[in-house]
Amino acid sequence: MKLKILLTCLLLTFGYAGQACKCGGPGSVEESYGYAGVVVHGIVESKSLISFEETLSPDKVDEVKRSLSMHQEFFEACLVYEVRLRVIESYKNEVDKVVTIFTTNRGASCGFRFQLGQEYIVYANEKVNLHSFFFTEKGDNIQRQNTYWTNRCTRTAEFSEREACALEEIKKENYELSLPDVLNPYHQTSLVVMP
Repeated sequence: MKLKILLTCLLLTFGYAGQACKCGGPGSVEESYGYAGVVVHGIVESKSLISFEETLSPDKVDEVKRSLSMHQEFFEACLVYEVRLRVIESYKNEVDKVVTIFTTNRGASCGFRFQLGQEYIVYANEKVNLHSFFFTEKGDNIQRQNTYWTNRCTRTAEFSEREACALEEIKKENYELSLPDVLNPYHQTSLVVMP
């Protein structure tokens, strides 16, 4: 029995060859605001580990499963955190009073570490390039409605009064940027830790 536990621990610890999270880091408040689909200040009400499958619209699951080949195990593995965030203030675009934010659960995939009960300013988008790791199609309109993705490459961070003031100023100006997609923090260069 002890041998089984030891082997399981070793496999979980050393059984993955991964890459580190690679991104340029967060841009300025203005740049990050321009890239994000929504920017909100909120408090984490719940956080649970779910499968990638659970991030999808229920009517798209079978279609996505059919397009998978060798990545089936990642599709069903619990590699995504689903964070329910009670919105205190919305700085960009109107959202529900409670929003669902997805982020990956591994550092190599640039997942953000939310803590229950903490306040954050979250920069998020409805789409994420995670879909490209599971199939080659564009991935439009496959995820659940009214859900968003974030990662460590964005300016998502614990609430700061200074950041909130800067966002209020941008909101007043109705600031929009046309920025090159190559610098978009939602397109980090590494994601899934492969077995």
